[in-house]
Amino acid sequence: MKNRLDAYSSSSFSFNITIKYLVALGLIAALSFAGFLGLYHFIKITKTYYAVINDSGRQRMLSQRIALLSRHIIHEKGAGGQKKMRQQLLEAATHMEKIQSQLTRNVVSQAARAIYFSAPAFLDSHVRRYVEAAKALADEPANKLVSGNPHKDMIETESYKLLQLLDNLVDIYQKESEESVQYTLPLAGFTLVIIMLVLLVEGLFIFRPTINRLQTEALQLLESKKALSEAQRISRAGSWGWNIANNDFYWSDEAFLLYGRKPGEIEPTLDIFLESIHADDRDMVLKAMREALARNEPFDIEHRVYGPDSVNRIVRAQGEVTLRDETGKPVRMVGSVHDITERARAEKALQERNKYIKLLQEIAVKANEAQDTEEVLRFCVKKICDLTEWPIGHVYAFSGDSRDELIPMNIWHTKDEKQFNIFHAITMKTSFNRGAGLPGRVLLSGKPAWIVDVTKDPNFPRAKLAKNIGVKAGVAFPVLAGESVEAVLEFFSPESFEPDEDMLGVLQQVGIQIGRIIERKHAAEALSKSKEALEERVKEATGELMAANEHLRIEIAERKRSDEFLRESEERLTRILETITEGIYFVNQEGRITFVNAAAEKIFGISRKELFKMTYSDFKWKVTKPNGKPLGENDLPFAIIKKSGKPVHGLEFTYERLDGNRVIVSINAAPLRDSSGAFLGMVAVQSDITEKKALENQLYQAQKLESIGQLAAGVAHEINTPIQYVGDNTKFLQTAFEDIVVLLEKHGQLMAALKSGVATDEIIKDVEIAAKERDMEYLLEEAPKAIKQSLTGVDRVADIVRAMKEFSHPGAKEKTPTDINKAIENTITVTKNEWKYVAEMKTDFDNTLPLTPCLPGDFNQVILNLITNAAYAISEVVDRDGAKGVIEIKTRRNGNNVEIRVSDTGTGVPENVRHKIFDPFFTTKDVGKGTGQGLAISRSVIADKHGGSITFETEDGKGTTFIVRLPL
Repeated sequence: MKNRLDAYSSSSFSFNITIKYLVALGLIAALSFAGFLGLYHFIKITKTYYAVINDSGRQRMLSQRIALLSRHIIHEKGAGGQKKMRQQLLEAATHMEKIQSQLTRNVVSQAARAIYFSAPAFLDSHVRRYVEAAKALADEPANKLVSGNPHKDMIETESYKLLQLLDNLVDIYQKESEESVQYTLPLAGFTLVIIMLVLLVEGLFIFRPTINRLQTEALQLLESKKALSEAQRISRAGSWGWNIANNDFYWSDEAFLLYGRKPGEIEPTLDIFLESIHADDRDMVLKAMREALARNEPFDIEHRVYGPDSVNRIVRAQGEVTLRDETGKPVRMVGSVHDITERARAEKALQERNKYIKLLQEIAVKANEAQDTEEVLRFCVKKICDLTEWPIGHVYAFSGDSRDELIPMNIWHTKDEKQFNIFHAITMKTSFNRGAGLPGRVLLSGKPAWIVDVTKDPNFPRAKLAKNIGVKAGVAFPVLAGESVEAVLEFFSPESFEPDEDMLGVLQQVGIQIGRIIERKHAAEALSKSKEALEERVKEATGELMAANEHLRIEIAERKRSDEFLRESEERLTRILETITEGIYFVNQEGRITFVNAAAEKIFGISRKELFKMTYSDFKWKVTKPNGKPLGENDLPFAIIKKSGKPVHGLEFTYERLDGNRVIVSINAAPLRDSSGAFLGMVAVQSDITEKKALENQLYQAQKLESIGQLAAGVAHEINTPIQYVGDNTKFLQTAFEDIVVLLEKHGQLMAALKSGVATDEIIKDVEIAAKERDMEYLLEEAPKAIKQSLTGVDRVADIVRAMKEFSHPGAKEKTPTDINKAIENTITVTKNEWKYVAEMKTDFDNTLPLTPCLPGDFNQVILNLITNAAYAISEVVDRDGAKGVIEIKTRRNGNNVEIRVSDTGTGVPENVRHKIFDPFFTTKDVGKGTGQGLAISRSVIADKHGGSITFETEDGKGTTFIVRLPL
């Protein structure tokens, strides 16, 4: 009764809603149609207005263009220019005429028609006359394109009036468009308000009750679906449905996951369902479903699933037909699917474990009963092959006393002797050393080994044979007697299998069980030998006791000789340490000096007695860096080694001895440790390199003098050229001055004759001849040029001298802020004679570089070395190819460094000498052309004196780039 009341209530509710909805819909449709008619009328008129406004604007622009072209074509004298303007004038007129036709068709306003066709405006007539005049002007011959042309005058006369009429037309349409908007907008607003009121009533009395009811039912359905989905997720069970008539399939979210797909990933079908089932189980599932359809009975089966996620699962599938048509034909089948993978695997693992336990029990009994090792091995090989269903089993053992080579034993089990007879024959001829093949691998590790596919294993010598007879998986395990491998059992299968840890564990235990027989055999043999040995030992015991006394006497004598040898060795070592010219001293873990040889005592300038009282942190030390800067306690070798635990090499310090003398030392030191690795102190070897440093400085000065000497000829040549033409010009001016003096004397004589009134034609002619002979016009023209060239030459000499002066900056002990770009420019100038014949010089300077702290003279020397090296490298290419190369110098700021790159297009540095390029006295130049000191000194200057770096990049046949980095 309740169900019928619910149905009646639902039906009545639906009928009332439908009637109210249709009434509201009709009212909205009527109002919308009325609004549409008004809006359509408004849009149509507005579209026409805007078309006229747009076309009027285009007419205005074209009329201005025609007026402009009519003025320009009169003044254009070139035939090509006139032709182009005629074409443009004709195109503008034609376009204006076309737009005029469109305007006359679109004119609907009475006010606008009055402007177009009525007096006094007659806009249409004005436009047509204007267009005709433009066309006529475009067709005029060139001789009539002059000022006063009637067509041009008519265009200029009509232009302003035409623009004014077009503006009036636009004003009319804009005004009428605004009036149309004022009329249409209230109508549209009123219609919209009525529609909104109708929609509000419809929403309150029709849709709101409907939506509330639908929301309630949807929430109830959603909660039910959510609860069902959670239940399926927790129980790892999914549901499915099959509409047999149209072959539609349905999977729940959990069913998607069980079949290896994401929920909703695809639209499930019967084919997709079958593809998700393991190929070996597919026929079984189809058979169960067909029987359920035919017999009207449910099915309940277990099968494997292998979906797109590549995960193997085992599921329990249940289903039955829930709906048939009137003929009894099945229409719908539904069912469920449960994930039973873990349970199935556990059951299978339990079965396997039981088989393994039984195997171990049988082998243990056999091992305890049998006395012969081979008997047990044959039994084990057969049992393992029967258990695993692997068709091949074989045993390898040692030959004699050798423990490094396994040879095959004639202990086999083969399921098909005919199929594997070749494998049997080859194996019986194959032996293995440790690590070789499957048996050797087991011998090396002492553990079972598993190969998934022996045909693909590079360490399986029988791989080709295995491939031919269809062998793939292989496993082997050792027979262990204690820790020793006594034999190796190997087994093979025609299928590939991943390692089975349970099986490997069982085989390990089998090997141990077999090993116990060998252990018992070894124990019996050892017992027999022990008995014989004991008897022999008893016989020898007395003799050994007597010999022991004699041995003790000899050992005491040997001990005395050893003590004497040790004392002599210590004295010899002390003498060696005392005579070594290098200073050697030991420091304990507290930093106290415990040993000093004579050389170290001399270097320190302090007696040993005083040194043994001092530590590394003693205030008496006066230690600085070689450049005189203070040295912190943490920079001393002992502090560095104690902190890092690693040796130090080539540290250089300056000691100020008590007598005031300063010595420069180089120190190599290493930590001392006891047998457990604990830090005991430091041993240091120091050398007095004061004289060496002085010699290096002398060598640097000599190399610098060599460079300056090398540059002298080049600089002299550079100065000689401007000096030569300064001299030539000066001689020319001297001769010119002498001619001018002679001419001035002649003029003086003429002036005196004129003043005295005795000027004759002969005197005047003499002056004219003198002026003509000395060619005053030539002198007046060439003398200023000669003076200018001389001044240019003087400036060039001054530039070279200034660059040489700045290049030869006196050596400074302290760094000074330096303009790096200017320093490089000076060096380029003084080295010009070195590179100008073989290369072009390119510079790319960063003008924003700050002043860089450096030693200017030393830095100039480095740049000189790099430029001369680049010029030499390029000269080898020039000698071969003839074409000049390029030297390019760039400066950039790179973080907190200034980077200078000197690149050349020379031969590059050969790979076999790149590691020696900074070595002293190493050079690739010909004999007599280089000392091999340039790059060694350059690296010393940049790295030691400036704390920077110098590196290079090179490519054979392409060139080399040296990179210098100086810290800011």
